[in-house]
Amino acid sequence: MIVWEGANLENVSRDLKELLSVSSTITADSFWQESAERWVRIIRQGHALRKLESALSGKTPGTLKDVITDSDIRIGDVLWQGSVGYCIAKSSAKRSPSEKVQILYLQKTSGTGQISASFAIPVRALLTDNFMTEAASAREILSQLLSGMAAIE
Repeated sequence: MIVWEGANLENVSRDLKELLSVSSTITADSFWQESAERWVRIIRQGHALRKLESALSGKTPGTLKDVITDSDIRIGDVLWQGSVGYCIAKSSAKRSPSEKVQILYLQKTSGTGQISASFAIPVRALLTDNFMTEAASAREILSQLLSGMAAIE
């Protein structure tokens, strides 16, 4: 069973109900409350990511590189690289044309690569009033998501 966008909701619901009924003997209300809260958080994170992607629509790292005021790329930064998608910085660098940053691709099959640090767009730098002007709650949710990812070391 694959739960994914565009799947038939009735089939997914039926399959999840069956899976939960045979795989769980948990009846504590706290478990179900925590599960519901996690589900809501995941939905909100997805909605916030969609807001970010909408704000990025039609833009490229080249058009954003001079808009970003952060001067550093840090190891572990989530980077947006336009048509390549999202990556993780494997090295630190100053955001200058003379420096390179090692990256781990998240949406490309080649695994790792290297890009000019001046074209590296940290997602944290996009979560500002200047870029996502009408999405304060989405900025906060994505900031929390990035903080949670940074804590997983």
